[in-house]
Amino acid sequence: GVELECDSVSDVPLRVSAGRCSDMVDDATDRVYCKHDGSLSRGFEIVSHPGTLEHHTYELRWKQICRILQKSGFRSHDTSTAGLHIHVGRKQLGGTYDESCETVRKLTILVYRFWPELVNFSRRRESALEQWAPRPHLAYWYNPALTGNEVRDWARREIPVYDDYHDHRYTALNVTNNDTVEFRIFRGTLQRDTLIAALQLVSNLCRWAMTHDWDEVQSARFIDVAACTAYPELNAYLIVRNLAAPDAIPAPTIATRHIPAFAGIDGIPAATAVA
Repeated sequence: GVELECDSVSDVPLRVSAGRCSDMVDDATDRVYCKHDGSLSRGFEIVSHPGTLEHHTYELRWKQICRILQKSGFRSHDTSTAGLHIHVGRKQLGGTYDESCETVRKLTILVYRFWPELVNFSRRRESALEQWAPRPHLAYWYNPALTGNEVRDWARREIPVYDDYHDHRYTALNVTNNDTVEFRIFRGTLQRDTLIAALQLVSNLCRWAMTHDWDEVQSARFIDVAACTAYPELNAYLIVRNLAAPDAIPAPTIATRHIPAFAGIDGIPAATAVA
């Protein structure tokens, strides 16, 4: 599931109110609902009902939703308040409870290990992430030289797979929810392809963690994990953010209905687009 926040900016007048715009989004699809969020000044949050990656990619009408928001005067990437949060069901992270817990521990270490790349992908400043979605706090305990079995045993002792303290939700990988884990790192966007690329990255992180052992968790490169399944939108985004060379990732094996288009500030290279 997705939580996409939008807000107003001073130099773009709103053409319709947040209430009217949310009604227009509701009319576009019955697969999302809109709600108030206290962190936004005059905006609101679009929350999707649970669905597969394929459903989000091809059926949920994210492009139409983004156009409604843009034409109404709302923004997401171009604000200091709006984020994109992606939830993954805990039951989808393993065939058993123990397998799901193991996947959460692996994801925590992968997010820690690949933090520079994920900051780049997120389009956020690291200082902003430190406030709203900081890196997992493993620096004083995690040892990259541990063997697979050693890091597995350490992770089982030290990495929480569920945290019932509500204020601890403000972290890059939020494990305070009973039914989901939440990736909170992404800056908001009203570009359909940017949103889909973020979903595809999260899917690849989870699928890779479910299917690889602890030795591989310790040795994998970011590109091995991020592009383990090649998608057109994700491939194009990794290239435009300078996270992969065009010849370093496999050609997409997943069909697409259009060529990904990264237009405007959401898609320019990271070297010139520090947001």
